[in-house]
Formats: sequence, structure tokens, C-alpha cells
Amino acid sequence: MSSQAEVAGGWPAVGVPDSSKGAGWAASGGRAASEKLSAKESFSRLAVSGAGYLAVRYGLGVLVSLGNMLVLTWWIGPHAYGLFVTAIGLVAFLASLGRAGVDTYLVRREAAPNRRIYDIAGTLILVVSAGLVLAGAGLAPLLVRWYGSREFVAPYLVL
Repeated sequence: MSSQAEVAGGWPAVGVPDSSKGAGWAASGGRAASEKLSAKESFSRLAVSGAGYLAVRYGLGVLVSLGNMLVLTWWIGPHAYGLFVTAIGLVAFLASLGRAGVDTYLVRREAAPNRRIYDIAGTLILVVSAGLVLAGAGLAPLLVRWYGSREFVAPYLVL
């Protein structure tokens, strides 16, 4: 072993003072203290670059969505696009309810979910989604009355 404390594989142990330099070595600004600082700086740089990557990705997503909206409106016309967006909005809302928080539960669970938990989660999502499909179809007459038009019902029921 070298004069510096090492971990398996020969890599230097960060923050572990070398016994040959005395107990106050790390506290007096020794190599271990500077390695901790550089690790902290490295983490900060990594966080900033990750945030930049996410911002660029989000910006590109917004541009693609804007382009999609413009092309689709040009192809099918503004009235049909409005019907499409209305149907998509209603279905997206019901789909978010359909997950019933199961996805969040699976991610936040301390222990890794096993096959049985995934089967139960899938069944729960399927049952809730089926109920929402029936409720959504049953509410179509109320939506027609609320919107004052039947034009969006066909795309809504198809989606």
C-alpha cells in the first residue's frame, strides 16, 4: 500500500487521512480536504450541465410541439384542430386519473417491487381505466350540452 490510504482496486480513499501525516492532516488543508472540495465542485458542474441539458431538451420539445400544432392545423384546418384538441384534452385528463397514483407508488417504494406487485398495479390500472372509459362515454351527453356541439364526440369516443 502507498503512503496514502487506498480502497480496493488501488484508488485513493477520499477524505481518509494518511496515518503517517498525523491526525490533523485533513483539518489543516491536506490532500483529502482538497479532494472533497473538488468532488463538491465536480458535483456542482455536473448538476449545472444536467440542468442545461434538461432546459435544452424542454425547449426542443416546445419547438416540436409548436411545429406539430402548426402543421396539423394547416392540414386539417382550425375548426377540426379545435375538435381534436378538445378530445385529446379530455382523454389526457382521464388518462392521468387512470394511473391512480400507482406509478408514483411503484417508484417511491423503498423495496424494489416484485412481479406480484407489478401484476397488482397493472390490474388496478386496467380496472380504473375501464371504469373511466365507461364514465367518460356516459358523460358524453353532458359534455355535448356543456360545449353546445356534438362534433367532438366522435373523436372523443375513438380516442
